[in-house]
Amino acid sequence: MSIKSFLNKRKYELLLIILIQRLYTGIVVSDMLFYLEFFGLSIW
Repeated sequence: MSIKSFLNKRKYELLLIILIQRLYTGIVVSDMLFYLEFFGLSIW
């Protein structure tokens, strides 16, 4: 099986996984300062 045929068969699954990962990392990174401040681990 070549890479091109694999990507054609699994394109929507790969897009879904990438989307979920990007949403999750975006939420974690944006909330990181809140979590640090909440637990008293100030970085400033």
